[in-house]
Amino acid sequence: MRKTFLLVPLLALGLAACGQSDKTAAPADAASSAAAPVAAPTPFATVSAEDGAKVAHERHDGFEAMGKAMKAVGDGLKSGHVDMAVVKASAAKIKETAPKIAGWFPVGSGVAVAPKSAALPAIWEKPGEFQQAAAKLVDQAGKFDAMAQAGDPAAVGAAMKELGGACKGCHDQFKKKDD
Repeated sequence: MRKTFLLVPLLALGLAACGQSDKTAAPADAASSAAAPVAAPTPFATVSAEDGAKVAHERHDGFEAMGKAMKAVGDGLKSGHVDMAVVKASAAKIKETAPKIAGWFPVGSGVAVAPKSAALPAIWEKPGEFQQAAAKLVDQAGKFDAMAQAGDPAAVGAAMKELGGACKGCHDQFKKKDD
């Protein structure tokens, strides 16, 4: 409880420094907003250990689905035999999943409740940077899906590189390295 009490204000300050806000956060108290500038609220809700474990499981499943979709496209591009039906379905799955990522990391869903989680504490320590990385992925997923739906394998390959870069940017800072 004490960690959460200390962590929430620190996250709010970090987020305020980045100029970010979140629609899901509670509104500022009117009395406190009149007295001083309001720091942006933390983008992460705090959940119970039980709910944290459920979210961590949902997160794992979501990333698995996204990874399988990325692999299906990558395998087709590498082989030179691109099945555009697979690419289109995979791109749609990625576009559908990407916006969910920002909500998959409430405080209380880390390694304490999901010991196999690859989520690094930096997610909660640098919420503004994490939210920016997640937003970049959402943007690239949309562009990738647009190229896939257009049906041009060369454009898909270029968009896949950009999408992969967005994934890598987040993984480099916020995910444990694979063993």
